[in-house]
Amino acid sequence: MADTAVQRLRDAAQRGDVVRVQLLLATGWLPYDTSVALKAAVRNDHVTTVAWFREWRLQHSATHSDDMYLDIAMRHGSLHAAAFLISVKAHVEGDGSNTPLITAAVKGHLACVSLLLAAKARAHVPAEQTTALHCAAVHGHTDVVECLVRAKAGVHSRDLSGKTPVSLAVKNRHEPALKVLLDAHPVDDLPVGWCRGALVAASRLPWHPGVFRLLLDARADVHDTVYWGEAALSVAIEQGCPEIAVKLLLRAKANVLFADEGAVTALHKAAQHGRRRTVELLVRAKADVHAVNACGNTAATIARWNKHVELAEFLQAIITGV
Repeated sequence: MADTAVQRLRDAAQRGDVVRVQLLLATGWLPYDTSVALKAAVRNDHVTTVAWFREWRLQHSATHSDDMYLDIAMRHGSLHAAAFLISVKAHVEGDGSNTPLITAAVKGHLACVSLLLAAKARAHVPAEQTTALHCAAVHGHTDVVECLVRAKAGVHSRDLSGKTPVSLAVKNRHEPALKVLLDAHPVDDLPVGWCRGALVAASRLPWHPGVFRLLLDARADVHDTVYWGEAALSVAIEQGCPEIAVKLLLRAKANVLFADEGAVTALHKAAQHGRRRTVELLVRAKADVHAVNACGNTAATIARWNKHVELAEFLQAIITGV
């Protein structure tokens, strides 16, 4: 019988039927836990039911946490319930690392994000923490990203793994969100290392010209390296990015002589994968056909080992000057 009563109470709260809720609780029989019903009212944004229910619970000394219900409101985009909970002093900063602002940003609830910011929730938090802006960027919620940027959220802040909102937008190929983040700074006023690894990350992804061009237009560092000292040019070749990617990087003055920790150059990569047109582009850009990797092999040797015979002969002819 208790389960049936709790179910009836939850159903009434879910519909926002405050009169039915009042009748059920007026019987004098108190359900073991009314929090399920209150959560249902919050999820469905029935603010009158939420307000009445909250008052009833306080009068009957039921355990209550406005902060918990505010987080539920953020998760479900329940704007009116959230506004009420804030008005009765629910903490807009929450009580842990997963703040209501982060919850709303993850879900992309712009109105809830705006409400929290108006209630003085912090858009910018100390370094090395996941922020609401990180969460909005990773999910590609462009309108939320724009709102947080206007509120002075840390566009270049890093989370615990060192990732910035920019790098997260790049990794997930959210071009509109990335544009908002890049537009937050004039290109002549970018901090050092503002998007470390972003071009390399873009080169590792399935080809997305919009993301690539946005980064280059924002002067992302084409010489930046990550992992085993690889630069974007080598990574783009390794990952099979189209010829236009190589051309864009070369146009941005990517260093064709650069070698990673294994002394492997972009030319070695192109030879390994038999990319004749890419090899020609690199040679025209003054790549060193005599360069050897850590094993002492030239690009010509590498091409031959990988059965790209015609390419090997082309490179060898350049080496010998034939």
